Amino acid sequence: MVGKKHRGLQERANRVKGGGLILPEIDKYLSVKSIGKSEHTKRKYREVLGKFSDVLEGKGIASLRDVDARDIDDFLLMLSNRSERTISLYLQIIYNLFKHYNLTGIAEYIQDLMRGFRPRREVGVYLREEDIPKFLSVIDRDDFEFVVRLMLFSGLRLSEVLSVRYEDFDFNDGVLIVRGKGKKERIAFVDDRTLELARKLVEKNNLRKDEPIVKLGRRWIQVKTKMTARKAGIEYWNRLTPHKLRHTFAIMWIKNKGDLRTLQKLLGHSSLSVTEVYLDFDIKEKRDEYKKIFS
Repeated sequence: MVGKKHRGLQERANRVKGGGLILPEIDKYLSVKSIGKSEHTKRKYREVLGKFSDVLEGKGIASLRDVDARDIDDFLLMLSNRSERTISLYLQIIYNLFKHYNLTGIAEYIQDLMRGFRPRREVGVYLREEDIPKFLSVIDRDDFEFVVRLMLFSGLRLSEVLSVRYEDFDFNDGVLIVRGKGKKERIAFVDDRTLELARKLVEKNNLRKDEPIVKLGRRWIQVKTKMTARKAGIEYWNRLTPHKLRHTFAIMWIKNKGDLRTLQKLLGHSSLSVTEVYLDFDIKEKRDEYKKIFS
């Protein structure tokens, strides 16, 4: 009697709202995945994998090892009325499931599908080329100018700029060693004015060669960027952020026919697909020129 009651409780525990039973392999995975995760993440994983389990149950599939590409396609078709962002999230969760069980064949198939539903990233606002001299001309602090130039002309992230030290520079070759995401190092190129500012700031503030050159706060830099753009008379000043300066670097590179793979390395992108978003900008620019001529 106790055994039946226990099985009943377990069965209810393995059900999701509006769905059927979750496969034991999925239920086990959910238990592992729940460790240290937020309630929102746990609910989302259970919702997605519950729906996936429904599809498998309807096909009479009792093990993940019996799942093939057609089953994934059927699940994908079930999501056809969802946004690309939602579909991408669902596929990512299903991919993680098969990856967890080392079912690499079907995991690779799902990963390939994910490329077609990856949410598009947009560059949005950037510092227009004609506005760059105006922006730079009203900067009234050497340390802020140093921050701006490293993002605008060297393509660094703000977090990377704030960790730059004097010893990271090769002043003879105009090269900087950047410590990026995941503690990965890469090379960035630096213009003469930025090198001059590095020397000046270290000397002025009596800094050691192994300590960060800039002591400014992130929030201060964000506000200062907007205020500087406003002072320069830039109409979109309220939408300009420090990260948009890095976007500007990438856009100028593309506009001047720079190599995409070289740009990927300079920006520290792990995937070329992330860098390719700047190609979309180039197409938009050319389309605008086309309309001016033929409209």
